[in-house]
Amino acid sequence: GFLITWGCGEFAQHGHGHCNDVPISSGLFNPLLVGQDGQVTHIACGSSHTLVITGDGRLFSWGNGNSGQLGIGSTNTTLQPHLVPLGVTPGTRIEGVACGTRHSFVWTEEGECFSFGNNYSAQLGYDFRKPDFKDNQLKPIYVDTLFNRKVLQVACGSRHSLFLFSNGHVAAVGCNNRGQIGIGNKTDTFCIQNVPDLTGVTVVACGNSHCLAADVQGQVWAWGYSKACGAREDLLSPENIFTSTDSCVKALSGGDSHSMIL
Repeated sequence: GFLITWGCGEFAQHGHGHCNDVPISSGLFNPLLVGQDGQVTHIACGSSHTLVITGDGRLFSWGNGNSGQLGIGSTNTTLQPHLVPLGVTPGTRIEGVACGTRHSFVWTEEGECFSFGNNYSAQLGYDFRKPDFKDNQLKPIYVDTLFNRKVLQVACGSRHSLFLFSNGHVAAVGCNNRGQIGIGNKTDTFCIQNVPDLTGVTVVACGNSHCLAADVQGQVWAWGYSKACGAREDLLSPENIFTSTDSCVKALSGGDSHSMIL
C-alpha cells in the first residue's frame, strides 16, 4: 500500500524532505512516494530512522544516520527515501526489516540476514573477533555467524537483537543489562546465543530491554525488564506469562515498559 508518515522531524525521519514536524492531518493527505510505484510492503521505525521495503523488493531508508543505521555508507542524515544496496543476487526477495534505537536488520526469503548501524553492544550479530568489526557499521553486512540457519524474523530492542529460525528456535545477542538475552544472567553477549528451553516458536518481539515469544501451543514467553514483563524483578530466562485458549497468537509487541499480545 501507500505509505503515510507524520511526527517529529528533527532528523527528517518522516521522509518528507525537511526537518520540520509533520502533523497527522498533513501526513494523511500527503502519502510518501517511495520507489517507482509508491507501493510499500514492509515498514520499520527506529528511534529516529526509518526502513521500508517496496513492492518491487527494494530497500529504502531515511532519517538519522549518525551510527550508520541507514546503511548508505555514511553517517549523514537523509531527508528523503534513499535506496540501500544489499549486494545480493538479482531477484533475491527481501522478506522483512527491523529497527532498534540505532541499528537495523534486513532478511531475505531464503533466510539470509544483513545488519548495519550501531554495534557498541555487538547487537549486529557478526563476529566481533574479525579485524573488520566496527562499532558503527555503515553498510549492510551479511551476518555470517548465522550461516546454515534460516532466519524467519528478527526483532530489535534498544541495544539487543532477537532471531527466530525456521526450526522454531530463538537466539539473541547484545546488551543484557536486564536479562533480555534470556540466558540466566546479566552479562552482555558479543556472540549470538541460543535462548534455552524455547521450541516451536512462531513469532517474536522486542521492547526496549525485554523480549517476547509465542509458540505453536499458544504459550507466550517473556524475559528481560521486569515492568515490561509484568514481573516484580527482571526475568533472566524465559517465563510463561500467558497461554492462549485457542493456541493462536497472531502478533506480539513490546514498548519501553509494556507489552501487547494479539
